[in-house]
This record gives sequence, structure tokens and C-alpha cells, in this order.
Amino acid sequence: MGSQRAPAANNTDKEIATHFGGVGFDYNFNRDWGMSVKVPYWFRTFNTDIGTPGSPDVTSFKHSALGDIRVLGTYTGIFPDISTGLSVGLKLPTGDWTYPNFDRDNSIGTGTTDLLLGGYHLGTISLENHLKWFVEALFQRAFDSREGYRPGNETDAAAGLLYDGFQFGNKGNVTVLLQV
Repeated sequence: MGSQRAPAANNTDKEIATHFGGVGFDYNFNRDWGMSVKVPYWFRTFNTDIGTPGSPDVTSFKHSALGDIRVLGTYTGIFPDISTGLSVGLKLPTGDWTYPNFDRDNSIGTGTTDLLLGGYHLGTISLENHLKWFVEALFQRAFDSREGYRPGNETDAAAGLLYDGFQFGNKGNVTVLLQV
């Protein structure tokens, strides 16, 4: 076994552009436990070469559909200041993976149920508690395959700073976020 790069000529996929939005719901049962549900909607354009080898014949396909819904439970009771939390949940196979002009690896949905495991930590930098830092990560692994396709594992991570010390009298405040 091994791996090596495949020649670009073997890949007929030329461009995939995705725009997405959606709705979410977050609810805290108490100080220690919460849950979130995310329902995404995707708009995808897929350009691929459908011609014979050696003569480009690029065609564009557009598709929009509901994506894979995520349900996540979060435990924040590790420390009294709720600065650290752990998450566990599922990505459900609700997204469209059967659109005829998309391959399985560029479909809007995967067709599989996936395990989600994550965590976060938030710390304070300034004495006034207005400047904070955070790190978070989420790991995703498919439980199964669907019609011979199993999506790969995925890890998403972020780190950043936030400042919430800008106040506008009694009218509210603004928080600035820098995230990588």
C-alpha cells in the first residue's frame, strides 16, 4: 500500500463553488448542559469536463438543497467559570447525495451518519476581562458507508481573540473577533 499524486489529467473536476446559509437553534438546559441543531442549505456550482480525453468540454451544473443536519450536545460544567467544554453529537444523512450530475465526493450531502466530537477552551488576557482568547476543535467520523461511499474523517479547528470592551453608553456594546 502507499499513496502518490494522481495526474491532473485523470481528474475531470474543474471547479466547485459553494455558497451556504441556514438556520440554527441553541438551547441551554442549565449551566452545565446545552444543545444545538444546525440546518444548512447549500447552493453549489460544479464545473466538470464531460468530453473525450484530450479535448476539453467543460459543462456547469447547479444544484441547491438541504445539507446534512448537525445535532450537538455540549457539557460546560468542567470548571465553574464554564471556560472549557466538551461536545458530542451526530451529523445526520439529510443532505442530497443523489443529484445525478454530481459525484459522491462533491454532492451536497454524504448519505452517512457521522459521529461529532469536540471541545473548546476560553481564557482571559486583560485584567478588565475584555480581551479573551479561545481555541476549539471538532472531529467528524462516518459510522458507515452508503452505496460503497464512505466520507473521510474531518477535523476542524479554530483559534482567536475577542475584545468586548467597546461600549456605546446605554445603547449597547460591540465585540470584535479575530479568528483563524
